[in-house]
Amino acid sequence: MSRQKIMSQCPVCKSNSLGFEVIPGSKVLDSIINLFDDLRLPRPKVLDYSLLKCSECELIFSNPMKAGSDEFYSWICNSHYYYPPERWEWGALIELIKEKNKVVLDVGCGSGIFLEKLTKHGISGVGIDSNLGSVLECRSKGLTAECLPINLLGTLGNGSKFDVITLFHVLEHLEDPRESIASLWAHVKSGGLLAISIPLSPMFFEEDWWDPLNRPPHHLTRWNLKALNALATFLGAKAEFVIEPCNGLIQRVASTMQLKHSMPHITGSAFNRKLRLIFRLIVRPISTVKTLLHQLQRDNSPQGVVGNSVLVLLKKL
Repeated sequence: MSRQKIMSQCPVCKSNSLGFEVIPGSKVLDSIINLFDDLRLPRPKVLDYSLLKCSECELIFSNPMKAGSDEFYSWICNSHYYYPPERWEWGALIELIKEKNKVVLDVGCGSGIFLEKLTKHGISGVGIDSNLGSVLECRSKGLTAECLPINLLGTLGNGSKFDVITLFHVLEHLEDPRESIASLWAHVKSGGLLAISIPLSPMFFEEDWWDPLNRPPHHLTRWNLKALNALATFLGAKAEFVIEPCNGLIQRVASTMQLKHSMPHITGSAFNRKLRLIFRLIVRPISTVKTLLHQLQRDNSPQGVVGNSVLVLLKKL
């Protein structure tokens, strides 16, 4: 597809944007099944999409800005690989709020892992999620959770105002990120905090691996610091960034190769893992060299050596 054939307005800064990639829905589904081998049939229906890039803030977003259906998310959430057991930003945020008496709203709470961590630190938390199965799982653990979209936050208790509102890897799924975040911002107490964690594009494997989860209908947007600053400006806030520590060069090459060639995870003793890793890299020399060069270019880029995600802190005055 020619970049000139699709032009649309950026959903964040409203600047012109140009299309650069066509994404067949069938390819997305095939790639997800290849990644998550425990997913069951039947497959959900997925639209064909395209990707566009904003000429100003450089946000990458989908056309159409149409999120996956309830059927799609019910399907993909059935994989036990889908929800990560740990995120580095959970600990980083708890360190900021654990000494104070806070009420936290976790938007997109999933199975409630972060809410459980809050409880262990004596912090009051409530979750919302659009997936009823996830909400029921939270409740089965004794957690407070509601199946609500963002625009119905006013129906919650607590005067619908919170000391901290969190979105852990939610923003990239939203059809209207600017208005959704503005809606959440209205429910942050004065002096409170809106904390957003999100993949930081480009992630280290983005150039080498066609990631179906980083494409619509799963991820509708890819964010960089410039686009996140544009979002903060729209809110009248100033963003503070805490960036994930970066893995070492060899680990990034190995992880990318594993994703790129659908390799199973290496198990066994540390010595055997190293031997098998070396063998994998040797049997695909051209692919390994290309991946290594891309990682070296990343290290020398203006952005420097950074991790795959960022925690954005927006304080309400």
